[in-house]
Amino acid sequence: MEFTEEIEALQFTFPGDITWDQTEGEVLVRFTSDGHKLLTLHLTRSYPSAPPNIIVHECPDAAGIQRRLERYAEEQVGSPMLYGIVGILKEHVTACGTDEELPAEELARDKGPSRGSSANKDRSTICKYYLQGKCKFGDKCLQQHASKHKPQITVVDEGSDKKGTARKEPKSNDSLHPTADEKPKKQKKSPNVSSEDEDSTKKTPMRQAVDVISRILWDPDLPAKDFAVGYLDRFLGILEKPFSDFSWEDIASVGNNVLAVPQHRIQYFKYKNTIVWDKRCQLDDFFGSRGGKLISDFVDKTAVNAKQVEQVEPQESKAVASSQKEEGQAFLDEEEEPEEDDVSSAGAVDNKDRPNHFVCLHITSMEVKGMVEEIQTSICGHTPQLAEGCLPIDALHVTLCMLRLNSEQDRATAQAVLSDARTQFIHILPPCLQLTFRGVDNFRGRLVYVRVEPEPALERFVSYLLEQFQQAGLGTPGNHDQFTPHMTILKLTRPMARKLHTHAISPASYLAYRESPVGQHTVDNLQLCSMTAGKQGDGFYLRLETISNSLCGLPLFSTVLINHLNMLALQGIVTGAERDKLTHKVLQGGVHFEVAVEDIRQLCCQESARGLCTVPGQPIVVIMRGVPGSGKSHLVNSCKEMLTDPSSVAVCSADQYFSEAPGGYKFATHLLPKAHAHCLGRFVHALTEGKRLLVVDNTNSKLWEYRVYVFICEVLGLKCHVLEIPCEHPSITNMFCSRNVHGVDSAIVNRLVQRWEKDSNATYVPPSLILPRPSPAQPELFSLLSLCDPDSSVGTLDPVVPIYTGIFLSVEAQWSLLSSFPPTHPHIYADHVTLHFEPSVKDLLECGVGRQVMVKVTGKVDNGKVQAVTVELPRGVSCGNRFPHITISTNEGVLPKEANTVLEAQPAQPFSACVPLGGVVGVMVSGEGGGEGSVDPMGRFENKTTPPSFLVTSEADLHQFVLPRLKQKEVSQEDMEAILAARVSACEICTGTLPITQLFVFDFDGTLFNTPNPLEGRVMYEQLTGKPWPHRGWLGWPDSLLPPLKSTPLPAVAEFRRHLNIAGSFTILMTGRAQRIARAVKLILDNAHLVPQRYVFKPNISLKSTSAYKSRVIQELLEEFPQVTVVKIWDDDEDNLSAFHQVAKSCSRDIQFDIIDATRTPALQEGRSSSKATRVPTPSALKKYLMSYGYIPSPVHSVAATSGVRFLAERHASAIGFHGDPLLLAYEFGSHLLGRDGDVDMCLLVPPSFTVDAAMERMEASLRSCGVTHVHAGHSSRCPRLKTMLCFPTTSSINYDIVFAVVAMDTFFSAPPPTQLPVSEVLGYIKAGDSASKAALNGPVFLQHVDTIISGVLTRQQFGLVVEAVVQLLSANGQKGNSYHCIRTFHVVQLLADFVKAQKAMPTADFTPDHLFKEFVTHVALLAPDKWAKLFGEFVPQEFIPRVTKIFSKASQHVSVEDYPSITVFEDMMSHAQFPPEGYTTVDLILSGTDDSQLWKLHTLIESRLPTYIRQLLRCGLDVTPDGHVRNERKFSFAVPNSKQTKDTLQQVLRPLWNELADYRKNKSASVELTFGMAVQGAEGKGDLEEQVAQFARTTTSTELHLPPSLSSYERLKVHEAAEQLGLVHCTVGNGKSKHIVIKKR
Repeated sequence: MEFTEEIEALQFTFPGDITWDQTEGEVLVRFTSDGHKLLTLHLTRSYPSAPPNIIVHECPDAAGIQRRLERYAEEQVGSPMLYGIVGILKEHVTACGTDEELPAEELARDKGPSRGSSANKDRSTICKYYLQGKCKFGDKCLQQHASKHKPQITVVDEGSDKKGTARKEPKSNDSLHPTADEKPKKQKKSPNVSSEDEDSTKKTPMRQAVDVISRILWDPDLPAKDFAVGYLDRFLGILEKPFSDFSWEDIASVGNNVLAVPQHRIQYFKYKNTIVWDKRCQLDDFFGSRGGKLISDFVDKTAVNAKQVEQVEPQESKAVASSQKEEGQAFLDEEEEPEEDDVSSAGAVDNKDRPNHFVCLHITSMEVKGMVEEIQTSICGHTPQLAEGCLPIDALHVTLCMLRLNSEQDRATAQAVLSDARTQFIHILPPCLQLTFRGVDNFRGRLVYVRVEPEPALERFVSYLLEQFQQAGLGTPGNHDQFTPHMTILKLTRPMARKLHTHAISPASYLAYRESPVGQHTVDNLQLCSMTAGKQGDGFYLRLETISNSLCGLPLFSTVLINHLNMLALQGIVTGAERDKLTHKVLQGGVHFEVAVEDIRQLCCQESARGLCTVPGQPIVVIMRGVPGSGKSHLVNSCKEMLTDPSSVAVCSADQYFSEAPGGYKFATHLLPKAHAHCLGRFVHALTEGKRLLVVDNTNSKLWEYRVYVFICEVLGLKCHVLEIPCEHPSITNMFCSRNVHGVDSAIVNRLVQRWEKDSNATYVPPSLILPRPSPAQPELFSLLSLCDPDSSVGTLDPVVPIYTGIFLSVEAQWSLLSSFPPTHPHIYADHVTLHFEPSVKDLLECGVGRQVMVKVTGKVDNGKVQAVTVELPRGVSCGNRFPHITISTNEGVLPKEANTVLEAQPAQPFSACVPLGGVVGVMVSGEGGGEGSVDPMGRFENKTTPPSFLVTSEADLHQFVLPRLKQKEVSQEDMEAILAARVSACEICTGTLPITQLFVFDFDGTLFNTPNPLEGRVMYEQLTGKPWPHRGWLGWPDSLLPPLKSTPLPAVAEFRRHLNIAGSFTILMTGRAQRIARAVKLILDNAHLVPQRYVFKPNISLKSTSAYKSRVIQELLEEFPQVTVVKIWDDDEDNLSAFHQVAKSCSRDIQFDIIDATRTPALQEGRSSSKATRVPTPSALKKYLMSYGYIPSPVHSVAATSGVRFLAERHASAIGFHGDPLLLAYEFGSHLLGRDGDVDMCLLVPPSFTVDAAMERMEASLRSCGVTHVHAGHSSRCPRLKTMLCFPTTSSINYDIVFAVVAMDTFFSAPPPTQLPVSEVLGYIKAGDSASKAALNGPVFLQHVDTIISGVLTRQQFGLVVEAVVQLLSANGQKGNSYHCIRTFHVVQLLADFVKAQKAMPTADFTPDHLFKEFVTHVALLAPDKWAKLFGEFVPQEFIPRVTKIFSKASQHVSVEDYPSITVFEDMMSHAQFPPEGYTTVDLILSGTDDSQLWKLHTLIESRLPTYIRQLLRCGLDVTPDGHVRNERKFSFAVPNSKQTKDTLQQVLRPLWNELADYRKNKSASVELTFGMAVQGAEGKGDLEEQVAQFARTTTSTELHLPPSLSSYERLKVHEAAEQLGLVHCTVGNGKSKHIVIKKR
């Protein structure tokens, strides 16, 4: 039943009056009012196809209103009706409660009450014969007599001193008599009124205050300044204020300082000195609803006419003005209530208090327009009569301000003001700004609008515009003090209200969109428009002036772009033709300029990760943030860059505008816009001068204030750093105020602090550079750029000397500490807690380098020389000092270590307030005389006379750079043993069974994949299929994700892959989509080779929001996994992210939450480029595609793989008793060395005293002894190998394939050489006849051969990119995978190496991954079958050769298109082939269990044995199609023709395999099932019917699926459920034994 939205709308409209509960088969909805039970609705499963059962309770004329509601429900069958039913009843109760009759025409439709009904006694119905003029009973009739039209007569009430008018019917021979059981009401009658007209003496309801307010606001003849409002104050009684002082918006949307009162507190309205409306005495001299006068009787018409005459334009414009006035009057006659910025505002020309022009943003975003159209359609679907009130889609706009322009001169002035504001428009609202529209709301129920999310920059620009218009002498009526941007989409005019008999639009019609995202619009221009002129040809208002925020409006910026294009061409990033084309667009200006800017921006964004920022001549931009007096300018002027080469630095500041003025610095607030425009112009000019460093030195308290600079950097691909000096404590604020050189008042500084906006990308300046200022006599040299991007590399130090270990506070923590404990002495430290001075190797290993910790301040001490605080260290961190502390400041000549002495002599004063400080455990190390000019790790000082020192905060760096380079005299034998014993932890290898300590949660739409949205998706679906979208709604249908529609990966896909299978982790996909589309979501993830450990879908029926549902799931996961210490969540929805932060804040456990906004995930980087790089590689679309899916391993993964190699080599050396460097025994080869994300292959040398099998057994035992559980020994006669999987806490698990080679080199093992021997030399020591050892060395020998071929042409990584692309191409078509005897990776490597060798004559520039892939695919597509057969040999069956040839032939067509290379081409090329093919069925080996190590062993066993059986099936004539593109560790799948003969062959061939797996079939820790289509192979298996239905849904050629009649009832149920979830048509056909299920596509 689709009723939840209706009930939610009712609960929103009638808060507290609607209750409901759901029982099996029906829903009960109850409506109460003031404690009286009025209505009960019984909804069945068929609602709204069947009307609800309606029961009216405590209500006047219950039977009559119940019949009326039942008729209404019957008319609305098939549509939502609950809101209408309750609304009609509410109007009826209200009318009866205020002595107001129901309309006669409505009562006339009611039939008499049913027999026995109590309503027959309580209330009479109107005589239908009386209504026809045929009643013969006259005043003896038991039914009521009333006329439809009652003429007006004047009645004088003798019982009152006042005279008035009332509406009354004439006398009639027929009279109204109550029934016998009805008591007449007590009412004072006029002598002229007979009993038959008793009901006609009732007064009409008094018009409400809201009507008075609306009339004053919109009637041009009623100046608001002439009215006052009397309202009831709860504490002071009745107060009176001018009407204009009030805000008449929705009271819930106004601020605390705005005067607004609930309408029920309004007591009276006063016009000048006369009360015209008074609720206390029922006086209405405004509308005359109580027989009084009209407001027009009070208004001085002569004065109004005089005002209108004054507004008439000069003689030559009178005709136009007259025409406009007539149009406005006609509009007024229709009684439409226009919006404040509406084009047809009545009297806009005739009253100077009314605006007649407006400045707006024209909304052109197709996304926004499409959603608005959808919202309007929804509203009109609920109430079709509202269609005429919808604002045209082409006229959508956001009004910024309104103007009153009375003449051509005024219009010219307004145009000039807008034109002059262009630079400010660019500065405040640059082209990168996007307005976000979210949610729908209403104003007084008459106007529906879309909310615009707050944008401070827009508010600031509107304020600036109004100031400029007012300074130019132009009128700005109608603008509110507080600007609230919105976009009107629908208005309920008065004529429409009369037709609909309502004064408000039902919230139910747009309830589904109240908080929904509507879209984004990029701000590109704004227009000055006329309200009075008609719509133009494009459907928008008449534009008098348009200004753009294009960067083309900045002087010299075109020159900057042209120079930049020349640089790009010089670096080979664009060709000469591309440069000339873009240059031409830049010079053309207008739209062409914008296209060129966007093209350059996209290009530079892609290139920025490839070293574009390091190209010589490319400037670096630093944006300073800080309040006046914080030291921004001093920091810039004292940096190394400024002091050593000031000509290469350009400082741009708004202060320079005031400093360069005649007479010296003189600040003026009204000149600030010009000052910032001057700063922006200076910045652009500096870009043309080739400066190396550009500094923007302004306060920049708001993000929008420097947004334009960030955007320019993005366009040009420049590095942009934001350096911030925080000011979060009054003591620091006061210090800054006292020393600002311009004398800025402290109140202004405090206001800046209060309005400060956080920038998550900003880098805090260390306090030691700011507090206090350095002495000018001895300036401390530091690099400004080192603050932005500190370099902590210790790779150049050899040997390394550790100075001290400590907890190094983050810069944020340093500022927090200084805010709580302001420094009292001139030398500032406050940056670390010393743990061990001159630490030993043991200290280095045990301190936990790289660990993020928190310390808590416990006390403070200050003896007049040293100021320090004592701290409480976290558990597990040891300290060599008796009193762990942080030295804050010292006096002249006092060293920081004196704090130890002070604390020994003077106990610290306890400090109770909680001051937590975050930091990282690290070690400060130094070299001996190397690295001249190096900068210390904190980025503060340069010291050329002492050895450089560096901070190491990574355990990997500690083991890679520090421990191996320690001075030998510092390392004892015991220390060396400790280092070797720590290798397992150094390699970060996890062993044994680990509890779940890390949760990784990923969203689907907008996070992992960019899925089609409802608007574009429908259009795309129709274009691809030729059919319109067949469903109502979008997100709930699997078709929105299935082919032919495509979902493209987002950067989080790579993060997903990197976090899979991390030791002690659990990966979850949690989406707001319903369970019914689970199959479609899983299909997309399977095709991307992503298999989470759990899927979580939102329940199909839920009144809770998605954010609430996701928060609940996170809380349940934390309960399920009590040992979790890290939670990482990726999501793109702001509401969800906010909810996750609330969960983190309320969590009572010590858990580290990392909540990541997927929309701000940076583009994938290739890795840190060397600062010495001078050449920018050519962009590679191939690499971008592979990175988007995470197929290129991360640096962390590569380091872990290398660490694993060392660990395995050490275990092997230990097992065979080798005492040299273990890496001398290990020869790597395979995918890892080519930069691919695959298994790591290695060959280990074995002394002649061992056999290969004996060495393998020793190695297996050695690994198990140290806790490695994933080990499998394969005793193959050809080449025995050991497989193992190592788990890491920071990256996914890595499989290692280890082979062993026995070499007859006794001297090598007894006296190891200093370096590894060449593999060709080792090969010569293999004994004759030892084929296993020779085969083991084939891999390293082959790699050496490949290196020789590509040397000087390609790097291994570039070669590996092409190999990876070919592997993915084969996988997508099911022709890759050892498990199925398909083509192996080494076949691809051999083919590519041979091709490169043959093509070495090509220019070096052509050996790019994109070009090489194209040429290679084209070449391979033409290979003859005998070439393939020679290449494959015995490894790949000959039956697969035609398929492989077909794959490359198709790929060669893709690489020949004009758009190649592009990601789109690679997406199309790598699209997955249909599986299973038409007419085929699947054979699945499904693994399940709870023991990961046992499952891994089972998977390894099947992987090694299945190829043998695949070859046997091929020999039996079966056409086997592998499903090689699904990398699922718990499933093996291949397809065979669907026939009875196939089934018999499968059972015969696979029976031995099934017997081999007998030990696993009943094992709970790891079990296996073998299924053939729906028939189970083996007694313990069961058919995967749901998978077969899902495969049918994925096919594009088949439209029907007939399932066999042999299914059990349970299997039929599963089939029906699976088809329903996938949105397929499913039915049962046939009779008797032929009865079966047929599934069809819609």
